[in-house]
Amino acid sequence: MIEQEEHRLSIENNESVQAGHRNAHAETTSAHVETTDELSRKILHTMECMERRSQNFLCFSRKRMLFTEWRRIGARQKAFCYAVANVLEKSLYKKGLGHLNEQMRDHSYTTTVHRITKRFAARFFRVNANDAFTKWKLSALATVDQ
Repeated sequence: MIEQEEHRLSIENNESVQAGHRNAHAETTSAHVETTDELSRKILHTMECMERRSQNFLCFSRKRMLFTEWRRIGARQKAFCYAVANVLEKSLYKKGLGHLNEQMRDHSYTTTVHRITKRFAARFFRVNANDAFTKWKLSALATVDQ
C-alpha cells in the first residue's frame, strides 16, 4: 500500500514537472512565433511595395523613369534640407535662450550685490555719521562749558 502511494505521488510530481516544462516551452515558443510573424509581415510588406513600384513603372520609358527618380530624389533632398534647417534653428533658439537666461541670472545677481552693497554703505555711513556727530556734539559742549 505504501509503495502504491509512493508510486502515485511520484507520477503526480512527474506530471506537474512536465506541465511546468510544457508551459515554459509554450511561452518561449509563442514569443518566438510572434517575432517570426512580425518579421515575415515586414518582409511581405516590403515585397508588396517592390511589386507595386515595378508594376507602376512597367510601362515607363527609361527617360521618364530617370526623370521620375530625379524628382523623387529632389523631394527627399529638399525634405532632408528642411529637417536640417529645423534642427539648426531649434539648436540656435536653445542656445540663444540659454544665453538670455544666463544674462538674466547674472543681471539679477549683480543687482542683488549692488543693492546689498548700497544698504551696507548706507548703514556704515549712518553709523559713522552718528558717531562723528556725537563726537562733534560732545567736543562742542566741552568747549561751551569751558
